[in-house]
Parts: sequence; structure tokens; C-alpha cells
Amino acid sequence: MLLLGIEQHKIVINNMAQFSFTAVVCNNKKIFSFDVPTNEQGVITNRFCPKSFLVPQNELYGVITPINGETVLEFEQDCRNLANAITNSIYKDSNNKWEIYMDALACLVTAHVNQHGRLIFSDLLTYIDIFSYFLFADGIDEDNIKTNYPRFTYQFLIKMPNYLKDSATLQPLTNTNMASIIKELNYKAEIKLGIK
Repeated sequence: MLLLGIEQHKIVINNMAQFSFTAVVCNNKKIFSFDVPTNEQGVITNRFCPKSFLVPQNELYGVITPINGETVLEFEQDCRNLANAITNSIYKDSNNKWEIYMDALACLVTAHVNQHGRLIFSDLLTYIDIFSYFLFADGIDEDNIKTNYPRFTYQFLIKMPNYLKDSATLQPLTNTNMASIIKELNYKAEIKLGIK
């Protein structure tokens, strides 16, 4: 297993943290550099996330916090894990970086499920947020990422229905209104992309 994602840098200026991670994509070394907003709790990752997906971060807060995110250390580790998954993708010898990226995201999510036995929706959003920052760092247009975000989310809703849980109640996400919202936004994204 090749571990290139360990090479990283972080600088914080004016509540923006600058990150840089290295991975191998299509047999070429690639540096993923991006800025992420921060606050006293950590990084705020919801730049690409549809507003209707935003969920409470902690039931004890008593209010909905319109922020996906995690501590800086957790964020860095998740980014390193994604960079390593990109480098070690089963498609690593492919010339199709989308195959590599989607495989890496699936590996990151699967590792979480294997470790915890479930995937809380807010954790899935954080993983997709990180994935989106990597896509943006690779030159993918922000509107394209925002359009596809519901599609990325929908894939896990249909592939992991027994493991994906509501953030507040821990019931299967498929039994909640959020599942309908994800399906609706996925459908709209597919129409916009000409898939439907």
C-alpha cells in the first residue's frame, strides 16, 4: 500500500485553514490544495452541501446548526485517508479519475462503517464535503460539484440502507423525510445533467 497522502501542510489565516494533501491520480502525483473556513470548534465543511441536507451537529445544542464539520485533527485525518484511498484505488492504473475518486470515497465510507457498524448522516455529509474539496482542488467547477452532491449522497442511501442512520434519532435514514429530500434533489440533479 502506497501512502502518499501523509504529505500535508496546514496554515490558518483569518479563520481560513489552508490544507494541502498529495495523492497519485492516473499514475501522476497530484497535490490537492484548498482553503476551509474554521471556527473555535474546528473546520466548517459545508461549502458544497445543499442547504436542505444540513443537520443538527449535537442534539444537546437544542438548535439546528447549519454547519457540517469536525475538528481540525479529524478533518486532517479524513483528508489523509481519502488521499491514501485515491492513491491505492483499485482503479489506480485507470486513466479515468472519476472511477478513482468515486472508489476512494466508497473506501472511506466503507472503512467508517466497518469501524463503527453504522454511518450517521452528518458523518456521510462530512465525507462528501471532504471529497468535494478534493474535486474542487482538482479543478472541478463548483457548480458541477454542487449539482452532483445529491447524486453522491443518493448513492450511499441506496447502497447502504441498513447502515446509514439519521443523525438525531439513529433510525435508518430511509425511514425519514431526509430520504425523500435526497431522492428529490438527486432526481433534479439528473434532469439538470441530462441523465433523466
